[in-house]
Amino acid sequence: MGACAGGAGDAATRIALVGETLADARSIMVEGVSGLLAVHPPGRGLYEPSKRQVTFSSGAVAQLFSADDPESLRGPQFSAAWCDELGKWRRPSDAWDMLHRSAAGDALAAGGDHHAAADATHKDSAG
Repeated sequence: MGACAGGAGDAATRIALVGETLADARSIMVEGVSGLLAVHPPGRGLYEPSKRQVTFSSGAVAQLFSADDPESLRGPQFSAAWCDELGKWRRPSDAWDMLHRSAAGDALAAGGDHHAAADATHKDSAG
């Protein structure tokens, strides 16, 4: 997501960070070993826990959401999303559908595309 680093994209870029829970989104996606604060140089992103958001020096804003509360995705519009551990979500269809509607609304309004990245950890089925 180049907009985070201040590369591609404009300053109005809004990114949804969707974890299984808000605690997961914060501890993994923002503060974790490979979270946003760890992969961006100091001073490039300001994390405001009370607002559940990271604001980057480029002006891009990443906002945290819980997949357990799909309705929280109603209203805000995003040009990109990072979905963590999609396989653990308890209501994956509801959260994904609401996220897609929010992202599509923003993309349609801006005349562009929206993008999502989802990650998962392999679960060994043997034993």
